[in-house]
Amino acid sequence: MFYVLRIDVKEKLQVMLKELNSGLVEREEIIKTSLLTVLAGENLLVVGPPGTGKSLISRRIAKSIASSNDSNCHDYFEYLLTKFSTPEEIFGPLSITELKADRFIRNTQGYLPDVKLAFLDEVFKANSSILNALLTILNERVYHNGLEVQKAPLQALIAASNELPTNQDELSALYDRFLVRCFVDYVKEHNFKKLFTPQESFSLSNLISQDEIFSINEQAKKITIPQQIIDIVANIWQQHKDCLLYTSDAADDLLC
Repeated sequence: MFYVLRIDVKEKLQVMLKELNSGLVEREEIIKTSLLTVLAGENLLVVGPPGTGKSLISRRIAKSIASSNDSNCHDYFEYLLTKFSTPEEIFGPLSITELKADRFIRNTQGYLPDVKLAFLDEVFKANSSILNALLTILNERVYHNGLEVQKAPLQALIAASNELPTNQDELSALYDRFLVRCFVDYVKEHNFKKLFTPQESFSLSNLISQDEIFSINEQAKKITIPQQIIDIVANIWQQHKDCLLYTSDAADDLLC
């Protein structure tokens, strides 16, 4: 019976990937990577120039996940960060009622600490007042709301940037929080004419439910990595550890 369920989910994902790519050119890999990352409950960083569909892809991925039955959290949060962005814009306004009682508590309902999926554009423009709280949400899935430790229901965060944070040591911890990092560029010259081809309007015939996400993750835990693959990865890391790969001390993830 469980085998049939796996086949159904696999077929649903194949159909969904085709629908998510509707009307887009050369975005198959980024959409597949985005969906995989979200289903795995990890964070994704998309790097590319303006006008390459980064925010559009994030919104489509968000629409592919069925709404949660949990009335205590919202489905999606999106924001464009600038160097002038304030914590209130991302984490919610301070509660006036709590302030009158000398408590520093934010009303996070509908903001980043309260959602299943989030998209932050120009994430590396986050200033220090936002950065520290963002790090704990990305890594531990918790938000320190005053003296309270608030569990964040975040399934995944997709972030976008026009460039990598080179020579900015204060952003290295934020960059480290994104297990998956991918690059997107403008449509190649030989595919440019496809942009003028009439495309079907975007719609999804099915959505991935929270139960299906849970089932996928439970099955993923049973996967064992062959020793040959482990040896190959270890050898690559050993040869290029100073410039290409490193392993995080905070998790058993391989980052690149």
